[in-house]
Amino acid sequence: MDFLIDEASGGDVAPAAADAPPWRVLIVDDAQEVHDATAFALRGFTFEGRGIELLHALSAADAKELLRRCDDIAVAIVDVVMENERAGIQLIDWMRNQQANHLTRVILRTGQPGHAPESDVILEHEIDGYKEKSEMTRTRLVTMLVTSLRGYRQLRALDHHEAGLRRLVDGLGNLLNTRDVAGLAATMIDQLAALLDVPGAGAVCVNETAADAPAAGGADAGDLALIATRGGYPADGAGTARDLAEGTARQLQRTTEALFTVPPKADAFLERANRGDLRVNVSLEDESRVLDKLAMRIAYSVLLAVGVLSATILYSFANEWRLAAVVLVLAAPLAFALYRSFRNKRTLPGNPQFTRQGMRERQND
Repeated sequence: MDFLIDEASGGDVAPAAADAPPWRVLIVDDAQEVHDATAFALRGFTFEGRGIELLHALSAADAKELLRRCDDIAVAIVDVVMENERAGIQLIDWMRNQQANHLTRVILRTGQPGHAPESDVILEHEIDGYKEKSEMTRTRLVTMLVTSLRGYRQLRALDHHEAGLRRLVDGLGNLLNTRDVAGLAATMIDQLAALLDVPGAGAVCVNETAADAPAAGGADAGDLALIATRGGYPADGAGTARDLAEGTARQLQRTTEALFTVPPKADAFLERANRGDLRVNVSLEDESRVLDKLAMRIAYSVLLAVGVLSATILYSFANEWRLAAVVLVLAAPLAFALYRSFRNKRTLPGNPQFTRQGMRERQND
């Protein structure tokens, strides 16, 4: 492709901020190589610390779907000839008239300028630029994109300010129609939240003191009369600021308890464990006489050790080898019996009363 080939490599305005949302730019063209070339040319582009997010559509129908789904598209770069010779022009008419989208800036580019003369298109349609693909270098593309983004930002700010002024005018009308103090305070909360575009939650309190009373260093919460609340506060136009704070604390406690509800049986279990009154009973069944055999092994080991020690003493110190041999012969059956007992290993079975099956049976009972 011979367009978007630039003689310069610059174009980045500033490094993109990590938390700044990118500008959304819609590319509408029926040629995939145009999408690839545009993405390559705008690689690394930033404007006012924000990068760009490219949305791609290969037809006017795909572009309409993206425009319906995304209401924050800043710029649309549209080809003129796609499904038909005026598909891009028809897309712009649909955006401005049927969708009533006058914020998104539009840049038209075409490879066949004869189908849509530049002078006619600029005069008849609300667009920000018109270029032939053959003369669209990277520098010109970046320049047109920066101009369009700046215009989109200004239109967004004007639209936001207009909405704020409209809410302010509506709020003043509601305030003038309110006759009582409580209603006036509640309307003030609603209108202030709408003006600031924040959730409408708050309370209005007044200090009921005489006009000629000396100014105090600070009003106590019990002296502040509660006039009106909004946004799910527990009190509504009655009591004091202290009552409001205590009611809010009670509501928060109830919400917390509802979120962390402990089953009654588990609660009783934890209560017993906390008091130190929890006992776990385990019964051991010695059906195979394991304990008796363990005691017999200990006795055999002690007798064998005594026999070997006696034979050693008789042979070494008394030189009574015959008597030492007799002692060893008598100890031999003990050694054999001890050996046989260790060859038949058995475990000690446990039958704890605190099993899962037992817990289920107690719960069913």
